[in-house]
Amino acid sequence: MERWRYHCGLLTTGLARVLNLLVVAGGAAAIVMVFVLEHKPRSAVAFGFIGLGIVAIISGITGVCAASRTSCFICHLLLALLSAAGLATSALCIFLRMDEVTTRVHSRKMSGENVKDILRIEGGVFAGMLVLVVTGIALSIIINCCDLLNYKYEDLEMGDRRRADMQKIRQDAKRSVARAAPVKSAALAEKMREKYGKFVTADEFSSK
Repeated sequence: MERWRYHCGLLTTGLARVLNLLVVAGGAAAIVMVFVLEHKPRSAVAFGFIGLGIVAIISGITGVCAASRTSCFICHLLLALLSAAGLATSALCIFLRMDEVTTRVHSRKMSGENVKDILRIEGGVFAGMLVLVVTGIALSIIINCCDLLNYKYEDLEMGDRRRADMQKIRQDAKRSVARAAPVKSAALAEKMREKYGKFVTADEFSSK
């Protein structure tokens, strides 16, 4: 049971780290797309998307830390909930009020259709990040409620390593004894010849 929980904990924490790293990448991509829309952001929409991307990045970083430290759980949970609310609101605004959002974007080098295409991509990124953030929240709750970061699992892994080291030491000792046996037999035969003055072979002692 302990070993099953140990492997389950490794799988869950590893998946949580990957999801939160993807959230960090998504936040960075959202910020980059804002600068693609507006070379020098001036609109409220651009600053809102940049702020949302920064919050998502911080949430992802704290999520990576929370996957290995229970002390970061509350901070990650609050940031993730804030990020999820912002992502859901932004995605809905983009897809449901596309024309209104487009008019508020100050892009001098792009036509209205190009701006809409980039906004659709931005909305898709926000929707995907929302799924990742919600999944990360669920995994963080599972990790903490099920106590999958228990120190006993580290002791279990250390015990496995010690057993493997002891097994290796036993095998090395057996090989050393096997190599030393002929030498000891020859030395014993030499002592018998010196003591009794008769010929004694090493094979007689090694066979006993």
